[in-house]
Amino acid sequence: MANTLNLLFVFLIATSLFMCTDASCANVRCSTGGCCDVGAQLSPRCYNPTQQTCAQDQADGYTYLCGLNESSCKGSCFNTTEYSCKNGKLHRLHHI
Repeated sequence: MANTLNLLFVFLIATSLFMCTDASCANVRCSTGGCCDVGAQLSPRCYNPTQQTCAQDQADGYTYLCGLNESSCKGSCFNTTEYSCKNGKLHRLHHI
């Protein structure tokens, strides 16, 4: 019984330490030159700014890694010359 309680105690301490870590671009150094705090979890991702962009989502306000000249709608990257984001949904633009 004592071993079980000791293991539970160690597990709870390890879990709380993991949950308290601050994982954000403020604590990450990227050799590629760009860092993006992605999604609701603010999970830092390194990226190459000549190939990708850290786009602020038009629906939820979080940031996501997208291709150059793209935007994000509910976490989905899209080409702004072909689509728009309205109420969290993608809509094809009508070209004349």
